[in-house]
Amino acid sequence: MKTLFVTLFILVCLSCNKEDDCINGYAHARREYWIPDYQPVCGCDNVTYTNSCYAINADVSTWTDGECP
Repeated sequence: MKTLFVTLFILVCLSCNKEDDCINGYAHARREYWIPDYQPVCGCDNVTYTNSCYAINADVSTWTDGECP
């Protein structure tokens, strides 16, 4: 039984991908108000957001400055 549990645990962990870590509603506090300036960021989900506030409100955990390639 223990072997079965360990095997299932490993299979579940292997099925995880980076995107699961990317969309994380707890990474940053949501913002009610944000500046609509265009300062693009590339989210870890490979989506270009208008600025970091939009990325935060989309529950993206990390991003880099600039548009996505």
